[in-house]
Amino acid sequence: MDKKQKKLMIGAIAVVAIIVVAAVAVLWMGGDGEDESEPIQFGYVLWEGEIAATNVMTLVLEEAGFEVDMVNVDAGIMYESLASGDLDISVSAWLPATQANYWDVYGENIDDVGVNLEGCAIGLVVPQYLEDVNSIYDLANYSSEFQDRIVGIDPGAGMMTNTADAITEYGLDSYELLASSSAGMLAELTAAYADEEHIVVTLWSPHWAFAEWDLKYLNDPLGTFGEEEFVHSLAREGFQQDNPEAYGILERFNWTQDDIQSIMADIASGTGEEEAAQKWIDANRDQVDAWLGEQGDVQYDTIRFGYVLWEGEIAATNVMTLVLQEAGFDVEMINTDAGIMYQSLASGDLDISVSAWLPATQANYWDVYGDNIDDVGINLEGCAIGLVVPTYLTDVNSIYDLANYSSEFQDRIVGIDPGAGMMTNTQDAIDQYDLGFDLLASSSAGMLAELTAAYEDDEFIVVTLWSPHWAFAEWDLKYLADPLGVFGEEEFVHSLAREGFQQDNPEAYAILERFNWTQDDIQSIMADIAGGMDEVEAAQKWIDANRDQVDQWLGL
Repeated sequence: MDKKQKKLMIGAIAVVAIIVVAAVAVLWMGGDGEDESEPIQFGYVLWEGEIAATNVMTLVLEEAGFEVDMVNVDAGIMYESLASGDLDISVSAWLPATQANYWDVYGENIDDVGVNLEGCAIGLVVPQYLEDVNSIYDLANYSSEFQDRIVGIDPGAGMMTNTADAITEYGLDSYELLASSSAGMLAELTAAYADEEHIVVTLWSPHWAFAEWDLKYLNDPLGTFGEEEFVHSLAREGFQQDNPEAYGILERFNWTQDDIQSIMADIASGTGEEEAAQKWIDANRDQVDAWLGEQGDVQYDTIRFGYVLWEGEIAATNVMTLVLQEAGFDVEMINTDAGIMYQSLASGDLDISVSAWLPATQANYWDVYGDNIDDVGINLEGCAIGLVVPTYLTDVNSIYDLANYSSEFQDRIVGIDPGAGMMTNTQDAIDQYDLGFDLLASSSAGMLAELTAAYEDDEFIVVTLWSPHWAFAEWDLKYLADPLGVFGEEEFVHSLAREGFQQDNPEAYAILERFNWTQDDIQSIMADIAGGMDEVEAAQKWIDANRDQVDQWLGL
């Protein structure tokens, strides 16, 4: 890292106060921290994801004309320094559980700017080759194999508090929590994995380790490590007033697991941190310009079109982008996670989306943000979500039946992204149907890879799936009956807009309002894409074949 990076390496607790005093003296000598001409003090912790995010946002802020000092600190010092005003910003806050101990102390004096990454998780992790170790409870049965220890990270990390609590709550009295560092933990994991030895570590997602090795989270039935985690952007109080342009960039910053994972993978393979960050920026220019707002190349009349990476929403968004472009509008497609999509529509950072699955699938997001979003109308009906198995499993027809074949299913349900609303429904189903299964968080692509492999060998598999989806045309699949109604009834896909979009752009709004189509329409595009056709090409093919319908949307 170049001269702008100031690393305050925090060692033993006994010397923390000395280091903090020295750091503050260096950072603030001759300034009061409120002059826009002073460098932005950007705090971060030495977790791989936060290194990636902080390097990216430092380059983005520098592109906008700001001088930035990157300040590496422990998590507790980061919160304390934001609360005191000695740091200006950070994008490293893991909440609500991981760093709750710091937020509870300092949060009242810190500005929570918003979520920049969702679908995160923390917990205890073991290699997949430990087939008999699937729950934290199982650790007690293999204490000698694990040498009565859990390999942790920095002693001040909130995750270490969760782990100490887990040792107590799960009766793992013989276990010792080994405080180390992220690098130290990974070194232990690397060595143990190479020899297929027993090891359990504290780990989090996103992390490149899950791409490098076959790892799994241990089931946490007591909920010691909490549910889904979110990474928040924070600022000192008054930073918005002192530096509104930089604050606006920070407020618009959000990205996906895939975004951050790509940078982490580059760094892990030896690319320099700043070089990896710049590589991602160069490859994602439109997204960065959206963060920059007035500072970038995005014009006010560009329609910011948000969508999630579900096959149907990719198809619909590509079609409607081409339709709006045909009507003369500039359109920027922005791929985001579902929660960020709703948050960005509510804040006005996105203009439209045709990716809202309601009333059940994304109800958790609608309940939070719906009051500040314009529900334009339904664009697709007859949709469904649920648990799906191959039809060759003739004796498995209800979710209740899964309990009778738990060993055949390896006591697991293969899911998708951990932040998806459907994953919440599935966890509820596991509880309400008393299955005792593990829910494997993956991705749409990962789930389909597992389904493909199992189907080819006529093996048992149960996955989370939805209609419309090309998988139902590719294979003989069936939904499991859901007598308890955990997955709801019929689902609808809605078109959404930010508040005020109709007034700002009535013609584009009217096109969005007239947009509706059928399962057959969207299935044909999904099938073409699944068959290898380019997304835009498949969308244009459908438009050419359905000219009258498109003209109706256009109001011609």
